[in-house]
Amino acid sequence: MYTESLKYFMAVAKHLNFTKAATELYMAQPALSLKISQLENELGVELFKRTKRKVELTAAGYVLMAEGNKLSEKILDVKNKVKQAEEYRDGYLKVGILGAIAPDFLPVIQEFRSQYPLIHLAPCTMTMKQIHTELLNQVIDTVITVETNIFNISDLAVSYLYHEGLSLIVPENHRFVQNGIFDFSLLAEETFLMFSYEESPHYYQHLINLCATWGFYPKICRQLSTIDDLLFFIAAGYGVAITPTHIQTYISAKLKLRLIPLKNQNDFLSVVIAWNKNNHNPAVSLFYQLLTNFLKANTTVKDNL
Repeated sequence: MYTESLKYFMAVAKHLNFTKAATELYMAQPALSLKISQLENELGVELFKRTKRKVELTAAGYVLMAEGNKLSEKILDVKNKVKQAEEYRDGYLKVGILGAIAPDFLPVIQEFRSQYPLIHLAPCTMTMKQIHTELLNQVIDTVITVETNIFNISDLAVSYLYHEGLSLIVPENHRFVQNGIFDFSLLAEETFLMFSYEESPHYYQHLINLCATWGFYPKICRQLSTIDDLLFFIAAGYGVAITPTHIQTYISAKLKLRLIPLKNQNDFLSVVIAWNKNNHNPAVSLFYQLLTNFLKANTTVKDNL
């Protein structure tokens, strides 16, 4: 049975009227009746009960109609994929992802490569500074990062993905761990380690403002450029730090650190996907659609999606 024969059958099954179906198909009614008869002979079953007054589907006809709907959807899907393969045969997409959250998006990278094998996808894990610089200079197609990292970049399209909570990181023998709960005002007595202002000035200022809401300015002893350095100096007892909760993926058992989620305050970071509005790479929209569909279908990726 060919797709053309299925098209003839589906039209008659839809209208249960050969004349109306023939009109829809832009063909003569006798020619359509002949096509249906040929299909019935090929399958060895009667698909329609015909009388002078009406046309009805047989049991076999109902089965073919149900399967025909599935087949029609599959054929359409194949046609779309073939069309996309031709349209994007020379495609290239560079995606920058903030290193600390990159593991969350590995399934999206894998699925995109599976669905669009002819598009060369180049994912890059980056620091906040690298993402800001490459996005500002328009040498990257799209980025997944925290919102504070893209302030003051004009002509950006930004879509919110989910909220990321903040946590206090301390050595495992810290008094806050031993006591179980703490008052934010007690943080005024602590020495802080921070990601450097040069690395991400807006994120740095974000944490300064957060401490201000608790009534103090943090005593900053060191500004560091990498996650590894930050965690090392906390473990060595130089101070504490407030970071996005996703940093927990970098903490090894040897460091003996604890994360204390800041659940008693409403502050959080927004994880976003962003791209330059003047970027007309069609692969950007394909990646964005696949990403949003993935997050909707996998609400466990983040508890607060």
